[in-house]
Amino acid sequence: MKRPALPDVSKMSTRERLLAGAGVLIVCLVLLDRGVLAPWWRYTRRINEEISKLDREIAARGIFLSRQEEIRGKVEGFRGMLRLAQSAEVEMANLVREVEALGGKSGVVLGPINPQPVTEPLGTYQEHALDVQYQGTLEQSVRFLHLIESSTALFRVDRAELELERRESGVLKGSVRITSTAMKWSG
Repeated sequence: MKRPALPDVSKMSTRERLLAGAGVLIVCLVLLDRGVLAPWWRYTRRINEEISKLDREIAARGIFLSRQEEIRGKVEGFRGMLRLAQSAEVEMANLVREVEALGGKSGVVLGPINPQPVTEPLGTYQEHALDVQYQGTLEQSVRFLHLIESSTALFRVDRAELELERRESGVLKGSVRITSTAMKWSG
């Protein structure tokens, strides 16, 4: 098999030489563009985008760093309002004691206090629920629920029921499901 022979440049006219040179130059420029310049341009653009993203992130974090002392002060101000979680048994015992104390302050007569099964921890906090039965007048019941809502145990009333035990006496029989929230970390 015979290889094709390259044209003899010395036998070409000046115009043909110029066109052949321009063609070779164009092919070289296209290869240079596709093989070197375009990949380099894409790489440079990607690097610049990453740098811009990191600059924005640094600026955002810089805002937090500049406010660090202010934020620490606010956290310390709220620390007294947050409860740190202990073991489930200790938590339940403390919550039952708190409910008994609130019942005594409000004047209601407490019935059974039934701890509910502990749910799985939720992120940085955990919740414990209690079902509480009580009896008292309307004023005592309202005061009891108010004390529960404003307790430092961070109770949330999930369900509350009141019914008149006897029409003549004015004594109400109540049931309430309360949930307390405690932080799992001291950070």
